[in-house]
Amino acid sequence: MIIGWGMNSRGAVELIIAEVARAYNLIPPAIYSGIIFMTIITTLLFPFALKYYLKKEPGIME
Repeated sequence: MIIGWGMNSRGAVELIIAEVARAYNLIPPAIYSGIIFMTIITTLLFPFALKYYLKKEPGIME
C-alpha cells in the first residue's frame, strides 16, 4: 500500500500524458478535467496516507 501511494504521489507523468492526449484531441475536456482533479487529490493526500500507514506498521521501514 505504501509503495502504491508513493508511486502515485508524483503526478507529473499523469499530467504529461493527459496534456498530450488533450492536445491531440484523444480525450474530451471532461475526462481531462477528471484526470487533473484526481492527480491533484492523490498528490495532496499522499503525506497523510503515508503518515497513517507508517503509524499503523512502524517496522515497515526497517
